[in-house]
Amino acid sequence: MKRRFANMKFFDTYLITANVHDFVSLNDPDSYSNIFDTFWDDEAIARFLPPFPRFSRLHELNKLIIDGMLLERLDDLTVDSLVNHPDEHLWLEEVFERYQISHKPFDKWLSESGIPISDLEEEHLHEYVNILTNEGSYEELLKVLSTEAFFLLFLNRGFLHKFNQLMANQLASTEVACLSPENQSYMSKDGVLRRVSIPKWVRRAVFFRDRGLCVFCHCDLTGTVSTMPDKNFDHIVALANGGVNDVTNIQLVCGNCNRVKGACSGRTSDEYEQWY
Repeated sequence: MKRRFANMKFFDTYLITANVHDFVSLNDPDSYSNIFDTFWDDEAIARFLPPFPRFSRLHELNKLIIDGMLLERLDDLTVDSLVNHPDEHLWLEEVFERYQISHKPFDKWLSESGIPISDLEEEHLHEYVNILTNEGSYEELLKVLSTEAFFLLFLNRGFLHKFNQLMANQLASTEVACLSPENQSYMSKDGVLRRVSIPKWVRRAVFFRDRGLCVFCHCDLTGTVSTMPDKNFDHIVALANGGVNDVTNIQLVCGNCNRVKGACSGRTSDEYEQWY
């Protein structure tokens, strides 16, 4: 398998992950009304059904929250500050430059649009974002930032448990009969997602995240100590309880702990092997 690398800059990444964590932990529609409605609408629910997308459900949530943060920063910016300091860069442009993503600079767009800096209005800032969206650079930025946030959040199994339980609760309220025939094909007769073969890339990611150890009893499943390690890739929130087939919902367990856990509502471990 070809090794893949991401250019991590960690620019406000911890603030992003804190907001994502709050969204999942608080589960408060009033605090994140726009994001909550978008992430749980019927179209989004249908996107939860296909098994194991590489751009996971957590990536999708990250992207929504980052988009909200970027637009909020834009709304908080006063036009007067840009008019009085024409050399000042938009915070959004700073992020583009930090991640070396090609985009149309704001001052160049103003010049091409024939808008004098003295006539700048708030609506022009949102027009600029629309231009970046149409040229694809804004979407590229959202994906880069969401991947960076995923890198941190994927390490936190306790958070992943909450996130997948939240998705399970939402899926439980979904009317299977209202889904398209294609989406219904992902469901079993009892209305839960069908069990599918876990892709190699998912097993590899989970195995190395969990350091080749059972997350519960910490027995070695690398094959170094035992020639026949009984490793299992377990759904944190079981399919029978509304869990989804997503890389964020898989953990590494030994055969015995897997049998003990069974199809409970969802369980993981908050213990991690120290680095040294």
